[in-house]
Amino acid sequence: MKNKDSSLTACLDCKKKISKKVKTCPYCGSTEPTKSSVIRNQKRQRFAAVVFIILVIFMLYLWFR
Repeated sequence: MKNKDSSLTACLDCKKKISKKVKTCPYCGSTEPTKSSVIRNQKRQRFAAVVFIILVIFMLYLWFR
């Protein structure tokens, strides 16, 4: 007999039990309930830093060509 709890996990934002298959937490509305908001924020910051560096390099290229 399969354990029902094996298909459940805790939402990393509100800590309530949810299905592993859901895309949005029904309790807190988190759009990525299996990824913590800290990880999402780190990814956003890393992406913004990479875009900024690319823009600076491009501006320097245009300035010195």
